[in-house]
Amino acid sequence: MHDRLRLTQAKMPDEVQLELLAPWYTQNTSESRTLDFFDAIPKYPFAVTTTIPKPERLEVPFTLRGKKYTAFVASAQITDARTGQERLVFPGSREELVERALRFIAVQQIAKTKLIPDAETGRQAVTVFFTLSMLRRHLEELGHGYKLSEIKEALDILSDT
Repeated sequence: MHDRLRLTQAKMPDEVQLELLAPWYTQNTSESRTLDFFDAIPKYPFAVTTTIPKPERLEVPFTLRGKKYTAFVASAQITDARTGQERLVFPGSREELVERALRFIAVQQIAKTKLIPDAETGRQAVTVFFTLSMLRRHLEELGHGYKLSEIKEALDILSDT
């Protein structure tokens, strides 16, 4: 789901700020660069982060502008920080909140952002330079108190589903 999430505190020059992110959230659809298709995909099929016994892939039907699609959501394989054991999980509301918080801090330029070309695909990747504490503070402002370990786990799940 997320190609690249990098945790770093490196300083980036101001000129790498992505002014193009702000219009993603415009109310005028003729100006929007929102990834309507990506945002319409039901990526969080469960209310809570759900552990499963074996690898699975869910088929989740959805409709966008009258056309029917099917999304395939794969389970993430993560290592439990407490036990060191691997588990298979599907993302839930916690992961959705963390993704929204990360988008917010990027769009509001609270975190540094940079476009990085991908030599293999020729596409541009957006890299966001943030700290777990930055995400935690924003989530707390929204009334969602998560431990740093829970936020880290949510990021691991997001990057593997």
